[in-house]
Amino acid sequence: MKKLLPYIMLLLLVFATSCSSDDNSKVEYTKISEDEKEALIGTWQLIRFEDFFEEVDLVEEHIDVYYQFKRDKTLDIKNESLNLIEYYPAYYFLTETKSLRYKFDNFRNFDNKNLVEEKVQLYNDVELSAFKFSIKVSENTMSFIDHEGDSMIGLMFVRVKNESNEI
Repeated sequence: MKKLLPYIMLLLLVFATSCSSDDNSKVEYTKISEDEKEALIGTWQLIRFEDFFEEVDLVEEHIDVYYQFKRDKTLDIKNESLNLIEYYPAYYFLTETKSLRYKFDNFRNFDNKNLVEEKVQLYNDVELSAFKFSIKVSENTMSFIDHEGDSMIGLMFVRVKNESNEI
């Protein structure tokens, strides 16, 4: 038994120190600024749609798609050209005329589990579809990026109207 005691002590020491440093890692949070949330309100023209495989210049393709973000967290998408992007199912969902809802919510980063990002989520209950985008909004331009693992969708907008000059 005395010969086993050093082995038992060594085994206990190994178990006690084998905790991964990931177990104690702090989660980092990123937030969308209140200024960006406020700047989102208004009408935006979708000018570019891209993923890892395709990039579509909607202006060049004569596809006129407008997003109107409202304060009541609704979004009206209007395709005035009647042309649809048919390369990828997400293109169709994000360019056809419809009403959606949007919200800001926190999502764990796909590639870094210790990062929680606030994103804007576009969704409806009918098709049970949802897209989560990181956003960058300035006075006249806006970009949405959804990048998780090996998939990516990017949308680029220019401001057409802000809330104060809506018709």
